[in-house]
Amino acid sequence: MNDLKFAFRMLMKNPGFTAVAVITLALGIGATTTVFSVVNGVLLKPLEYDGSDRIVYVYESDPEKGFRRRNTSPANFVDWRRENTVFESLAFTAEYMGQVTRSFLYTGDDGDSAQRHSGRYVPTNYFKTWGVKPMLGRDFTPEEERPGSPRVIVLNHDFWQNNLNGDRNIVGKTITLDNQGRHTYEIVGVLPQYPRVYGGSFFTPAHNMGRPMTRRGGAMLRVVGRLKPGISVARAESELSRIQGGIHDEHHHLNSRGSHMVIGKGVSMVPLKEATVGNVRSSLYVFSGAVFLVLLIACANVANLLLSRALARQREVAVRTALGASRWRIVRQLLCESLLLSIFGGVVGALLGYWGLQLLQTFGAGRIPRMEGVALDPFVLAFTFGVSLVTGLIFGLVPALQTSKSDLNAALKEGTARLTSGLSHNRLSNTFTVAQVALALVLLIGAGLLIQTFNRLQAVESGFHKPDELLTVDVVLNGAVYQNEGIRRNFIRELVERLNGAPGVESACFVSMIPDRGNGWPNEFARMDRPMPQPSKRPRVNTRILSPGFLETYGIPLLRGREFTDADTDRAAKVAVINKAFADKFFPNDNPVGKMIMCGGQREIVGVIGNVKNRGIRNETRAEMYFSYNQWVNPNGFLTIRTKAQDAMALAPVVTEYVRQLNPNQPVKYFRTMKSYLDNATAQPKFRSFLIGIFALVALLLASIGIYGVMAYSVAQRTNEMGIRMALGAQKSDITIMVLRQGLRLTVYGVILGLIGSMAITKVLESYLWGITATDTTTFFSIAGLLAVVGLIACIIPALRAMRTSPNEALRYE
Repeated sequence: MNDLKFAFRMLMKNPGFTAVAVITLALGIGATTTVFSVVNGVLLKPLEYDGSDRIVYVYESDPEKGFRRRNTSPANFVDWRRENTVFESLAFTAEYMGQVTRSFLYTGDDGDSAQRHSGRYVPTNYFKTWGVKPMLGRDFTPEEERPGSPRVIVLNHDFWQNNLNGDRNIVGKTITLDNQGRHTYEIVGVLPQYPRVYGGSFFTPAHNMGRPMTRRGGAMLRVVGRLKPGISVARAESELSRIQGGIHDEHHHLNSRGSHMVIGKGVSMVPLKEATVGNVRSSLYVFSGAVFLVLLIACANVANLLLSRALARQREVAVRTALGASRWRIVRQLLCESLLLSIFGGVVGALLGYWGLQLLQTFGAGRIPRMEGVALDPFVLAFTFGVSLVTGLIFGLVPALQTSKSDLNAALKEGTARLTSGLSHNRLSNTFTVAQVALALVLLIGAGLLIQTFNRLQAVESGFHKPDELLTVDVVLNGAVYQNEGIRRNFIRELVERLNGAPGVESACFVSMIPDRGNGWPNEFARMDRPMPQPSKRPRVNTRILSPGFLETYGIPLLRGREFTDADTDRAAKVAVINKAFADKFFPNDNPVGKMIMCGGQREIVGVIGNVKNRGIRNETRAEMYFSYNQWVNPNGFLTIRTKAQDAMALAPVVTEYVRQLNPNQPVKYFRTMKSYLDNATAQPKFRSFLIGIFALVALLLASIGIYGVMAYSVAQRTNEMGIRMALGAQKSDITIMVLRQGLRLTVYGVILGLIGSMAITKVLESYLWGITATDTTTFFSIAGLLAVVGLIACIIPALRAMRTSPNEALRYE
């Protein structure tokens, strides 16, 4: 306690030194606390489901056929569930018709316009598989899975709270929903708010969809399973692959019917936690490595400060030693001061970590899964306290050992301490400075590569014009009124026609899938002017459905032929439009316009349009084909409106009103501009470059402060030497150059080591880079030059101070 009291008094007697050291440590510890909070909340904490480590997703797999993870067919699932011995429970969510199976229309008792909600057709053991029990009512019973059983439904907590006023007597009442027909369901249960069950606003047994579970082939079910206790993922994958292998051997003849019927040879499994956070795991490890470098720089900086301060205390240490203090006693006293500094830094760092976490949640909550549950909990605070103690030992031990072995006789002589700082001290101080520069350069180069990746992604041409003027809205026509294809077709045609004449609208169209939202539907394709291959041998191309006006609305160039017109009806000859990539790949030396192809029937290619980045701006544009909406009706898609207004979102009420004029009960949701979709595609690169950039700037600041501190102290220690040099004829410019040379030498050594380290460490970033290599020489040497300039600037103030010192003052400095 006496050591701690004395250490506290010493730190309070030097408030400037204490403040600089605490702030330096707080920057490093604060950044570490912020990132560890995220790592703890996202990666280390178990998922909220009971026994979540036993929940896995199960996919068909066949790398030879081009897929490693694909949904399975109903008949395959039935075989898996019947024959396996490794799963406690095996369930699925239905994906029979994509969004249609998940979109339900709900109209409340008050008669308001219909709302569209996401729901799921599931087996009756679905909630058992997730380990979740209803908070009100009950789960499904096995009898309710049989065809012909009464329609029942389980609600999720948000729907129950927001649409049914949280009525705790809701069980036993009914609700009417429209999905491929209007039906009434008895409410048998309400799920708790947490944990959330994947699926949507409500769940109903799969037989209510009216689709048989006997279909073999086709990726229609997303399967989730709960392993039995003690069963590893590897063992379960092996057993289910054996079962799937038998299914493939027995039914592989279905492959000849086309790629949509292909049956995989095996299965692959993904643990639930890996499926939830696997895509950000490596990013969080990169962030952890970055803050570790910042923390090391902070430790080196404070260690340098302590070394400089220790020289001024050499006489104090010598007196203590002369009075009988052992070396360990001296080291303990000095370590107490270091630990107090680290604790103060930890307290301030925890506050910075809290603010950093708030900023991170605001800026990146949508980029990192499970971010809503991240907080500075007791475990994180304990980690911060532990980091503070460890850093105190790291930056305090070396200066303490160095100070405690000083020459007793030399230290007690008057003035000796000022005359020289000692060769070993200089080496240690210079080593810390070089290390700071090297570590800062590694972070700066990493940040530079990520920022350049983001900038290059921003510069990629999407293929369409002014995305900020394009307003999109999700439309699903799956109510009972739309059972007829002609009705759906007429609704879309009339809506687009009305919007084209609306004020503020330049043009409008309907598309099955907007750019950057997916690949489209894969379909087999064959040229009819060549020998016709078997369906399984035909190449597959992605297809989308468009209404007339697509090219004008999106601003896509027509390269050959024509686009779709209103004359391309279901009674006219089938036609197709292809993109330039398709023409280059399959018609390299021919004009494709007028050629007949087989793709969902015989079609004539009537036009070639420019390439569009439909698969995301990072990915290469592939061959794509487009069909007319009037010839291939799809029940869901997107309206796209090119607006004249500066704010495209201001047109959303107008679009909603036009939809309601045609059908008051047709909901429209998710108004977004195309610019927001493109921004979302670059959100992860932007987030990574922003965060690493912040860490790099902190590292640069600490490194420049470190260089300045070392040089300033060096000038103070060598003042007498400089006076002698000037008395012997040295010019002030010579003194300035001497100081600058010393500082630049340390900076250059650090830059060289940093370049070597960067060559190795930036390989970790390769998977995050786009359009630039991990060893880009321009980035390496430009940032190295920038750091050298910063080092030079940090040396200028001590050099100018040395130049202004008069010889008489310098000689009297003793």
